[in-house]
Order: sequence, then C-alpha cells, then structure tokens
Amino acid sequence: MAADLVLIVAEDSEDARPFEESLQELGLTTRILDYRDNVKEFLPPEGVRGAVLVMRDVNEQGIAKVIKIRSACGKASPLLAAGPNWTRTSVLQAVKYGACDIVVTPATTEEIKGKVGVHLKTAPVS
Repeated sequence: MAADLVLIVAEDSEDARPFEESLQELGLTTRILDYRDNVKEFLPPEGVRGAVLVMRDVNEQGIAKVIKIRSACGKASPLLAAGPNWTRTSVLQAVKYGACDIVVTPATTEEIKGKVGVHLKTAPVS
C-alpha cells in the first residue's frame, strides 16, 4: 500500500538497512533506491508517506539529491536526510532545500524511530 510506503535513497544498500529495519518495525513499507535511480520512476500514483536520504558523505552531491527527492515526492511528503559529519552550513542547506530533519549517522534504532515517528509516521500522503 503506497500510503505506508517510504522511499530510502542510499549510496549503498547496506547503509540503508538500519533505516529499513526501523521503518518496518513501525509498520511502514520501504523501498530502497540507489543514489543514481530516478526517484520519479518509482513513485506510485498515490504518492508516498515520505523519504529518507542516506548519505555516505554529506556534500554538494548529497544536497543536490535532497533537491531532486523533494521535487519528485512533493512538499507534502517529509524528507529526512541522514549522514555523518554534518556542519552548520550543510544542515542549513539541507533544510533550505527540503529536508524536514537531519539524522546523524551512525544512528541507533531508537534515534531513527524517534525521527520517523515525529515526521513520517503521522505525515499525510501526498
């Protein structure tokens, strides 16, 4: 059911696993996409609950991906950006371009579930 679908976009599928497991424990359906995938091609007509971008390095390429995911999913679907070594500038850029929250990785299951619970679990479907 697309209403519970959360897209996880990651450079490496192993980096996405903790997010996938946490989201599934909350009863959400996940689909892992590669960084190079065109997100629009994987969107169901009903939209998605939200999206998570998992970055290996927080850099300009990652911020550009925030913009692409936000454009594909629409403003009604929350977007979490996850990665290590966030700077004040990178946080501000991610939020400016559409991320609703930041997850510093590596993150515990509890941290992931906390962010997801606030932003994705109760989010309306776009």
